[in-house]
Amino acid sequence: MSSSAYQIVKPPARYTVEQYLAMERASEERQEYINGEIIAMAGEKLPHGIISVNILGILHPQLKGPRCMIAATNSRDIEPGARR
Repeated sequence: MSSSAYQIVKPPARYTVEQYLAMERASEERQEYINGEIIAMAGEKLPHGIISVNILGILHPQLKGPRCMIAATNSRDIEPGARR
């Protein structure tokens, strides 16, 4: 077997929450932080944005109360329980 059949796979870089937040604030693209990895997210097309806003408008009055929350798709947040 030739040596070109083998590839060395480099593990993904790990970042702290603080590093992620600094990069996210400076970035024009949306990214996701999961257990130290930063993953690029796809952008939203206009029809999807219109549908999302319409659904939010319908759901919001139904979800009033301290135990319910609704957020837009472009909200930036860290995964609950994410490790630093």
